[in-house]
Amino acid sequence: MMNQGTRDREFFYFRVDKLFSSAPQKNLTNIFFYIFLSDINVKIYTFAKKILNMKKSLFFLIFILFFIFSVFGQVKVETADYLNYIDRDSIKKTVLDMENFTTRYAPLGNRNVAQYIQQRLVNYGIINTEIDTFYKNLPPSLLDFVPFRGYFYNVRGSILGTNSDSIVIIGAHLDAINHNGSQYVLNKNFTPGADDNASGVAIMIEMARIIHQYNLKTQNRIDFLAFDAEELGLHGAARDAQRRIAEQDKVIIMVNNDMVSNQPIEEEYRINIHWYDNARPEAEYAASVCNEYSSIRPILPQGNDNGMRENSDSWEYAKKGIKSVFFIEYSFDQDYYHTSYDICENYNYEYAEEVGKVNFALLNHYARFNSYPFDIQTVKDRENFSVYPNPVQRMANIAIPTSMYVPSCMIQVFDNYGRICYQTSVIQQRTPIDFSEFASGLYVVQLITPDGHSYSKKIVKI
Repeated sequence: MMNQGTRDREFFYFRVDKLFSSAPQKNLTNIFFYIFLSDINVKIYTFAKKILNMKKSLFFLIFILFFIFSVFGQVKVETADYLNYIDRDSIKKTVLDMENFTTRYAPLGNRNVAQYIQQRLVNYGIINTEIDTFYKNLPPSLLDFVPFRGYFYNVRGSILGTNSDSIVIIGAHLDAINHNGSQYVLNKNFTPGADDNASGVAIMIEMARIIHQYNLKTQNRIDFLAFDAEELGLHGAARDAQRRIAEQDKVIIMVNNDMVSNQPIEEEYRINIHWYDNARPEAEYAASVCNEYSSIRPILPQGNDNGMRENSDSWEYAKKGIKSVFFIEYSFDQDYYHTSYDICENYNYEYAEEVGKVNFALLNHYARFNSYPFDIQTVKDRENFSVYPNPVQRMANIAIPTSMYVPSCMIQVFDNYGRICYQTSVIQQRTPIDFSEFASGLYVVQLITPDGHSYSKKIVKI
């Protein structure tokens, strides 16, 4: 019986022979990438004879590329390459979803809000997201004269990095309050809280979307936190910060977004970056990020103007010695703040998108994103469906057998960085895909069935 290594080498030679005999000479580099990204683990000497007849310079180019990609594998993410993917409409939709809960006043119970945020993060691949339920006994307040004994709900999920001992936190509070502004008359049943603070939650979720959609990996762990009961005294953040100290977490920085969508269109875009005594360099770096990657002018408040730093969740972390930065809009509107007019339609989502760019740049700096070529070892060609011709120059056909065909199947095409570059619903058993505008290289076609199963095929564009 032929052993597995011999079979692999013979099958590999078959692939190389087929490609070299059928592909144009000008596509030899693309063929190399196909060979390199193949799931067959064959040492370089097994195909050396095939390339010895090439020009010497091409041999060395291939060898160098093989070495670089084999040893280093990962590609450092350049922040500017991803900023255009941050989407104001996506941010706005999350704000509207949060507003549509009608009330997020914490004593009435925000479990349904927490479940919504949990599901959004799970949908973006953060499957370890959990709801942290905690009990508090609160005395009467100046707004609510009734003492409260009950439960609050934080949401916490993590993207584990290659160095998960070091942690970057991005957080925002999920609850809202309405005391009719300066009238200080509590309305428990209608707290839209679009700017305060659905906008901060939306920025956090948008970061999860970008990381997931573009298959970004991190060196350091990112924790996504949505805090309950901020409006009642920063209780959710206090709970998590205390846990960090008890568990001796190595938190690099905590990034807090609270009210980040109110900005008159006709005025200069500005944002306050409130800073803490142990994190002035981090605030200054955040300001430099604003200048480099966004259209927002950063403001670092001084003296009493920095007093608001104690009024949001990052304060609880700062008190524990955890370095934190706090973003809040510069243009404060008293007519909307903590009123029934804090609704989605009153805000500027181009501005929120710019805030998102700053957050992405900070996460990239502290968590250190890397993009990896699509993990070919996990992509196994299945017999469930077929892709032809392969390699392809222009039109490819995706053929699905009758036994698994349903109109609601989804087809996605990924490049070798794991980015989705094409997506369509299946409307017939043979679905054509136009590859003519795709760059040459390796792609993965993935068929997703309504029950959640996925099947993949590799295809080479020449």
